[in-house]
Amino acid sequence: AHPALTGGLTSLLPAMVRGGSLDRAYAVDAATYNIGAIVGPPLAAAAVVLGATGPVLFTGALLLVALLVLPRVPFAVRAAAGARKPVREELTTGFTGLASTPSLAWTTFVTTLGFAGQAAFLVAVPLVTLAQTDSLAASGLVFGAAAVGGVLATLVLARRPLRDPDRAIARTTLGVGIALVVLAFSPTFVVTLAAAFALGACD
Repeated sequence: AHPALTGGLTSLLPAMVRGGSLDRAYAVDAATYNIGAIVGPPLAAAAVVLGATGPVLFTGALLLVALLVLPRVPFAVRAAAGARKPVREELTTGFTGLASTPSLAWTTFVTTLGFAGQAAFLVAVPLVTLAQTDSLAASGLVFGAAAVGGVLATLVLARRPLRDPDRAIARTTLGVGIALVVLAFSPTFVVTLAAAFALGACD
């Protein structure tokens, strides 16, 4: 369900942004996840310094900011469409549309594999880092390298949108796979950082 969570607001962008600005909006939206991955850990660590209630207060502050920002988001308001269909019928319609649209089916399949790779990355990084540096603390540098790679890639895409998204998804998912293999057999911490950066950029 994680892709649905992260893609929920992203799927509403076409109703908010028109014309040639949509590609840039997608790139900026993607960058926010990577920026969050860079800024989040230090802020979380700072919250812990405040004591046991620090993380709770930090989360509450973020929710308050969200409540202040959300009313300014230009959500498109749909007219009432009469009686709602049963959930099972809605799901059947959605999956039928997914299966009957080759580009969408291919993208969904490939990115689902990509999410499995991300899970492996999150689990493996602390173990690899511990083996190479005798410390778990350096794991943050590896995750940070991946986030920086993601930010730089989205900045490039904001200026130069993809011409063939289907081919690009196949190539970048292959890039993620290669980065994971390099990470698994990484001989040094520097190679691990480079592999993480490449993984973040491809992702």
